[in-house]
Amino acid sequence: MKPRTAEGYDLYCKGRHCQDRSGRAADKDIYDLSPEEMRGVPSLPASLDEALRALENDHAFMTKGDVFTEEIIETWIDYKMTNEVDAIRLRPHPHEFAMYYDI
Repeated sequence: MKPRTAEGYDLYCKGRHCQDRSGRAADKDIYDLSPEEMRGVPSLPASLDEALRALENDHAFMTKGDVFTEEIIETWIDYKMTNEVDAIRLRPHPHEFAMYYDI
C-alpha cells in the first residue's frame, strides 16, 4: 500500500524526497507524514533473507520478455538461501564477537 496525497496520487519515497507516479515531486516531506500515512510508505528489505522472500513473492517483472525463467529465479533463490542466508544465520556476526568477547 502506498501513501496518497490529498490529490490522490500514489507516492514513491526515497529518503526525504517523494514523487508521484508521474515522476513529479510530491509536496510532502516524508518526515512530516503522520503515522497513518507512513504505514503506506514502502520500505526496502532489511536483510538478504527479506529481499529473497520479496523476490520470491513478486518476480513477474523478471519473466516478462523471457528475460529470466521461473526455474532460473527459483534456483537462484534456493542457492542464495542455502549457501548464503543459512550460512550467515548459523554463525556469529563479527559485532557479536566485539560485544561479548572483546575484553
